[in-house]
Amino acid sequence: MKQAIKTLRERGMEGATTHLRQAAEHIEAQQYGDSIADSIHAVESAARVITQKANAPLGQALDSLEKAGLLNHPALKEAFKNLYGYASNKPGIRHSLFEKGTADVDVDEAVFMLGACASFVAYLVNKHHQMKQHSQ
Repeated sequence: MKQAIKTLRERGMEGATTHLRQAAEHIEAQQYGDSIADSIHAVESAARVITQKANAPLGQALDSLEKAGLLNHPALKEAFKNLYGYASNKPGIRHSLFEKGTADVDVDEAVFMLGACASFVAYLVNKHHQMKQHSQ
């Protein structure tokens, strides 16, 4: 995760960097739902910056990244759409709680999402940087 944050900082992805740091802080505070939300927000932030579509939902931004050649396989795009769907459908993460006082997630889910999202964001940012270098 440290390498992902370093990569994001070097590439000017302050929003994504902040979300990943907050996700880690939420894990330390045992706020696992908040951690998962910040992890997926890091992906959304980076995707929006790369695609230059500030208001694009993540699914639309991922479609644009695929068309631009940043996602080498459709299954990779679908995997993150599904992780976003998980974060969106699980009560207490991206949407309001219904019956319980906290999201029904644990530290293992929060750590997984932080690691997966940090890795994916670093991947996207590096691929985008490489494409920019080759086009110059």
